[in-house]
Amino acid sequence: MAKQPNLIFILSDQHRADWMGCAGAGWLETPNLDSLAASGVRMERCYCNSPLCGPSRMSLLSGRHPWRNEIWVNENTLSSDVPTFAHGLGLAGYHSVLAGRMHFSGPDQRHGFNERLVGDITPEYGGGPNVEWGWVEGAQRSVQESLNPEKMGEGTNPVLEFDRAVTDAAVDCLQQYAASDREAPLMLTVGWYGPHSPYACEPEMYQKALDLADRLPEMIPPPETTPHAWEQQFFERSGGLDKDAASALKARVSYAGMIMTLDRMVGQVVEAARQLDGETIIVYASDHGDLMGDYGCFGKLAFWEGSVAVPMIWSSLSGDSIPKGQVQDVPVSLLDLCPTLLELGGAPALPLQDGVSIQPLLAGSVDPEWRERVILSELEFPGYPVMRMALKGQKKYAYYHNAGEHFYDLSSDPLEQRNRVDDPACEADVSALKEAALTEWDPEQITRKALDSLEDIRLLTRWGKEIGTGPGELWGHYKQERES
Repeated sequence: MAKQPNLIFILSDQHRADWMGCAGAGWLETPNLDSLAASGVRMERCYCNSPLCGPSRMSLLSGRHPWRNEIWVNENTLSSDVPTFAHGLGLAGYHSVLAGRMHFSGPDQRHGFNERLVGDITPEYGGGPNVEWGWVEGAQRSVQESLNPEKMGEGTNPVLEFDRAVTDAAVDCLQQYAASDREAPLMLTVGWYGPHSPYACEPEMYQKALDLADRLPEMIPPPETTPHAWEQQFFERSGGLDKDAASALKARVSYAGMIMTLDRMVGQVVEAARQLDGETIIVYASDHGDLMGDYGCFGKLAFWEGSVAVPMIWSSLSGDSIPKGQVQDVPVSLLDLCPTLLELGGAPALPLQDGVSIQPLLAGSVDPEWRERVILSELEFPGYPVMRMALKGQKKYAYYHNAGEHFYDLSSDPLEQRNRVDDPACEADVSALKEAALTEWDPEQITRKALDSLEDIRLLTRWGKEIGTGPGELWGHYKQERES
């Protein structure tokens, strides 16, 4: 029996799919991500299952839709009796390590991982301790505040320091594992906070990105069709249509610099991983994207491509289980990551999987049923209506409960400018995708559950502020530095 491959999962935060050199952004210097893609398979159309950190991450860990996990917002807690890929790979003999961020909320900060290195950069529970954010205080929590010109641009901040600490810990873990005589294959998950806002990066990378600014892609203009209720609300809360050009450019340049910084760290992890014995499979992905000025908006929380489409690259460093230099255009989702890792590791399948293993796609097989598959994403965010997207091929439908609908044909309208939900020529597609979006997903019931959970969160956040359990595994770099 062939030895199981080592598995390395690199997960960034808020990296949109098309801001990589290998994805067509030739103006952006991402040599390490490009090298991974050249030596493996890049999934050209991967979608998150919620354009929000916590729900997306708990979904990719468990292979289950956010509504099934009852994870509506970042403060909701994934039940410890929900199995994750770490549990499954552990049963297959893997030693699993989490280095850095996963955005776990609540007392269980493992969810199947054997070890946790560095901890997280955001509080482990509502009202819990936080790191010192310095000059960018607030910019990590509010889209409007993150676009404050005084909190963007050149300078160090906790995100940069945290990601460097996570990278160092991951490299050290790989080197120690390579030098040891351990028999168990390694499963290492590396969780970074970048390129999430605040939109700030080290001076070297900011200047490099600024030199490339004249090659930045044009921001997509507001949709041509009349905005419906959800759009109007979103425009008001997520950057507006009148964000001044200087602030928008500063945010975009900073974001580009943050991605180039991330790429450099990818290279460090990959280089260290080459020391491991046997085959090592690496997958890179992000939990959601960032609109980066498209439609006049920044951040996520939308079903437009910049927000909901994410990178996914699979590569084998020393084996042949992943073909080289392939680009797969079949739509997949982050839900598929869990069952795929389990299959590659020879682990038992988890129950109640909404995702499927894409190992056949990685091997180059594209049976017709893959193109008939519907990809789903959802969001239940306070202040917005509950909403769900259903995508099949190039057809994308979005339902906003009591607040409108979208239908885009991406083949003829890749910039999502013309909402054709009322076009008679699209009636059959709209009907089929709406049925898929609403199957098993009851917007009234989900609205009630999400609102009820907010009441719990408010009380627990008060408890966290007034009583709490201390910092736990929260990354304590700044606190330690200030006390030393």
